[in-house]
Amino acid sequence: MKIARVLPLLFAAALCCLVTSQIRAADDEKKDNDQSKNLADTDKQFVMEAAEGGRAEVQLGKLAQKQSENDDVKKFGEMMATDHSAANKELNKIAKSKGVDTKSTHSGGKHDAMVAQLKTLKGADFDKAYMGMMIKDHQEDIEKFQQEATSGSDADVKAYAAKTLDTLKKHLDKAKEVGAKVGAEGGSAPS
Repeated sequence: MKIARVLPLLFAAALCCLVTSQIRAADDEKKDNDQSKNLADTDKQFVMEAAEGGRAEVQLGKLAQKQSENDDVKKFGEMMATDHSAANKELNKIAKSKGVDTKSTHSGGKHDAMVAQLKTLKGADFDKAYMGMMIKDHQEDIEKFQQEATSGSDADVKAYAAKTLDTLKKHLDKAKEVGAKVGAEGGSAPS
């Protein structure tokens, strides 16, 4: 007889726990969505552009390893793929914590055009075009990352921009150095 009285109570307690866990999960999801709303539009735009640019750098770096016949260009491409893969992982982690999905957005345009153009080239022609693009692209990226690092609203995004800025500057210096060797526009000897 005691079991008959306890079973309904156990069932009710289990049901209560289940409902409570579902409510908590819904609250957590709502908080994640609210975090995205708290991210300023300029910070969100920076995150999205940085994610897309980072993916392009990885893709182009891998392409350089295939299309180039110059060891310096191949090494530069390898560095791009490695460094930007690591930066992308860090940015995606920050974005996810802010409720921003960086993987679903793709604006195409500039990066797709770069990839399409470079896929048609090989050897010295590829090297010159790729290194010229890398110089120009990193100059533009440094400006954007500097702007975010100094004027961004979100502390995590600002810190990411500031940290990544040093890597981008090293990439630009190396791009200019390698670019000078292959005759790329904007290439120059290291200072």
